[in-house]
Amino acid sequence: MSFKTAAEMREITQESIMSDVEKEMEARAKQGKYEYAFDGLLTTMQKEKLIELGYNVRTGYQYNEPWAIISW
Repeated sequence: MSFKTAAEMREITQESIMSDVEKEMEARAKQGKYEYAFDGLLTTMQKEKLIELGYNVRTGYQYNEPWAIISW
């Protein structure tokens, strides 16, 4: 059995989240939509990566719950 460090687990989790976000963005684009909105949190690193790739990213909180909108 191999044990992973906290940093390795965090990276795996972030990659998984980005994979899910990418799949949802692709599905929306195929539907002819120009944004993906969801309740949840993007890390600073994820947000910066999306912006670097040319996406418009807005995040915030409503009633202490995080939300994000990614548009293209």
